[in-house]
Amino acid sequence: MKKRITRDIIIQTTISIANEKGLKNITLKDIADALEIKTPSLYNHLKGIDDLYNILANYGLNKLKECLMEATIGLSGKDALISMSNEYRKFSRDYPPLYESTQLVSTFTDVNIEKLSTDIINIISKVISIYNYSQEENIHIIRTLRSYLHGFINFEQNKLFEMSTSIDKSFTAGLELITNGIEDKYKNI
Repeated sequence: MKKRITRDIIIQTTISIANEKGLKNITLKDIADALEIKTPSLYNHLKGIDDLYNILANYGLNKLKECLMEATIGLSGKDALISMSNEYRKFSRDYPPLYESTQLVSTFTDVNIEKLSTDIINIISKVISIYNYSQEENIHIIRTLRSYLHGFINFEQNKLFEMSTSIDKSFTAGLELITNGIEDKYKNI
């Protein structure tokens, strides 16, 4: 009997291989071998490796969006920012290849990815809306928070934190600095 290959099976297989080899090190042949099919058969489901990256990014951004929404339910202000940031970091740890795929902006050709990215920005915007910032101030805050999160995650994933101090405590300290700064600077507006 012929093996049924679906997009979800391809995604899960790719994630599994990428967990071992790294996302940018996998080939379509690796995926085909794991699925026990010939590489050309993958082209019935994908246009090529960049299409695979787009599929993974779409899947990853959907999953990240769900995680961030869930993390902020019933919370507001600083509590919501911290919960959302912790969930963002947890997502990168739980799904390293998916997180990496969401960062491959230069390969994105799927318009839905832009919508999902905007949805994630909107979640952050809603969390900080309690402070009544101007649109420009919101942009600065969102850029600062996302830069901190991505930079910290990048260092963590690449094992660049070599000091013996707890990485978790450093992450929390950085979040406290950012969230306290947001509250202190803008609470009197």
